[in-house]
Amino acid sequence: MWSATFIDQVKRYLALNEPGLDKDDILLEQTIDRAENHLEEWTHRRFKAVKETRVYDYPADNPRSLLLDGDLQKAIRLTNGDGTVILDSDFRYQPANRGEGDKRRPAFALTLVNDAVFTYSTTPVQCINLRGWFGWTMEPNAYTLQALLRLTCFLYKQKDSQVFDTTSFVDGGVLVIPEGIPRYVADFLSEHTRLYR
Repeated sequence: MWSATFIDQVKRYLALNEPGLDKDDILLEQTIDRAENHLEEWTHRRFKAVKETRVYDYPADNPRSLLLDGDLQKAIRLTNGDGTVILDSDFRYQPANRGEGDKRRPAFALTLVNDAVFTYSTTPVQCINLRGWFGWTMEPNAYTLQALLRLTCFLYKQKDSQVFDTTSFVDGGVLVIPEGIPRYVADFLSEHTRLYR
């Protein structure tokens, strides 16, 4: 999700703009990738939409509603279980009021309208195909990028500190445990974690 200029933002945030510090670029890139993976694993969602095709079983409980297994920004092609293409005018995104631009919420379901219904010809298993842009946003918004930046910096700084699971008392003092992930990141996680997968 991060752009080529994002590493420069990380370096500015960490005050790594002095000459001779480019040697850490590979480590920074790896740390950014790790932070992005953590955000996506912890929240169970992708923050930059990618084009892909997903398959779904026939929704026997309600043949007019398809519950999705990921955030959908935009459907490209919806193919019914009998091989026919369902027109854009024959389905609606849920929730209905998704917003616009980078504030648009992703869809969690598609509801058929105009007498259209989901069906299948041979098997109800993985018979419906949906090609679309799946992800929380088409491009990460400032809030997401700030969470990625803060988590990247936190992970990068761990290379210079020892991390302990518990506080230990030793001769001469107490081992101080580094604080957990930044509060900003924790708040981001609580607001963006999917309740179902």
